Amino acid sequence: MYFITSKPFWVVLVACLPCLRCAHVMKSVSGADSMDTYRSVVSEGLFSSASRREERALPCPSDVDVAPCVCSFDGASLDLDCSPVKDLDDLARVFQADFPFPSFTSLAIADNPHLVGELPGGIFGPVTFQNITLVRTNLSAVSDKAFASSASRLQLLDLGSNALTSFPFETLGDYFLLQHLDLKRNRLGRILDLESSSLEYLKLDSNPLLELTATSFANARYLRALYLNDVSLKGVPVGLFDSLNHLQELYLMGNQIQTLSSGTFNLNSKNLIIVALAGNAISQVEPNAFGTSLSHTVTLDFRANSLADLPESTWRPMIAILGSGSLLIDGNSLTCGCNLCWLMQDATLLSHTSGGKCSSGEYLDEINTDYCDFFCFRD
Repeated sequence: MYFITSKPFWVVLVACLPCLRCAHVMKSVSGADSMDTYRSVVSEGLFSSASRREERALPCPSDVDVAPCVCSFDGASLDLDCSPVKDLDDLARVFQADFPFPSFTSLAIADNPHLVGELPGGIFGPVTFQNITLVRTNLSAVSDKAFASSASRLQLLDLGSNALTSFPFETLGDYFLLQHLDLKRNRLGRILDLESSSLEYLKLDSNPLLELTATSFANARYLRALYLNDVSLKGVPVGLFDSLNHLQELYLMGNQIQTLSSGTFNLNSKNLIIVALAGNAISQVEPNAFGTSLSHTVTLDFRANSLADLPESTWRPMIAILGSGSLLIDGNSLTCGCNLCWLMQDATLLSHTSGGKCSSGEYLDEINTDYCDFFCFRD
């Protein structure tokens, strides 16, 4: 606050802390000059104060203290981007700074090849996050305490496209709000029993060394979407999906699966939307491979496999349950003869398929089904 005395030749400036250095200014000048001096000093004080506010624009910490990380606040979301840090030591130094408001919305670190080795426990100090995106680095491991400070708040954790050979799956139960876990494009091996009462979306795509057991997901009952594309699976352990009663989307594309055994997809889920098996080498599907999981809302994607035949005992019950166009079989070289008359002569069942093509080049719905009556004997 500023006060101007009633004396004509004197100006007394009393400033709060940002302008305390000017409080002693007392100068004998004309009345006009006194106002110019007043405005000059006030302006200088305001700009100096603004400069300091830019260095610490609450609720962010001091820009200098957390550099090269950048804090931003848009009125609702408090975010921190630490992509430019030099290495893990530099990242640890940032979180030794004073964070006046330590509960952040998100942390982002991307495209940093200098982050190498294990992400250590306690590296984020007392700072917590709802969402953490740490992608495209050379991190090879994650300490079981790396994200412990955020255990009660973390909802999304994206660690895709790193070099992880291990992840502390055994700690997921401590993150009781975690819904999204993305570990795609890493080098993970065996997945031991994963336990979480909150996890809904799990991405493990493009981990070519991945190994699964029948109980890998037994204690992750609330999964809604599971991504296992391009993980070099040669088979699916029977029982792997038995406990996933809430599953809606299952992706197993681009693997090396050849046979679907009976009970493989005994999901017991009433909400299943899609089972994607495109780009495998599936040549045989045993009866009851899908148990009671199918409904008219489910899409079965068998595109680009090795199906040569669709045995009626296996496929009729499946196709009958599905809706229109729900069985995708493009890219399979079917041997079309008497063996497929049961499908080609049933317009309703045939309408439930999409893209069925014979090895001779015709589509199933293009074949003259009179051949079935003339040349095929059926009981």
